[in-house]
Amino acid sequence: MNNLQCEVLIIGAGPAGLAAALAAGESRQRIIMIDDNPRPGGQIWRDGPAVTLPAIALRYRQAVDVLDNFTLLSATK
Repeated sequence: MNNLQCEVLIIGAGPAGLAAALAAGESRQRIIMIDDNPRPGGQIWRDGPAVTLPAIALRYRQAVDVLDNFTLLSATK
């Protein structure tokens, strides 16, 4: 088991969690987001072979990917 340190912990990688991560990203504090799905998006932006995600979902994903103070723990409970 790993012990991780953060100032901001976000539970859930749905639209609200992703928006919270982007807002907190400006603070330069260490952010960890946990979600039980394999990819961010929550119940509303689920991934899959036949899914076309809305542009805003793709923008949110790309924006958090470039944050150097952000860690996403997918498939985590």
